[in-house]
Amino acid sequence: MEGGAPRTTHDQNFKNLILDYPRESIALFAAVEAQAIDAEARVTPVKRKGDGGNKN
Repeated sequence: MEGGAPRTTHDQNFKNLILDYPRESIALFAAVEAQAIDAEARVTPVKRKGDGGNKN
């Protein structure tokens, strides 16, 4: 893709959805735990510097 914006991968799109919808993501992937989170709680994503994914 010359001259255009860099292509976004499926993995990055998935990560972006989780960042954009953290409460919904927790409810989807950890339903029991999500029920214990108070509605007033602030959900803050933690990004690790240089996290390019687990290559193992």
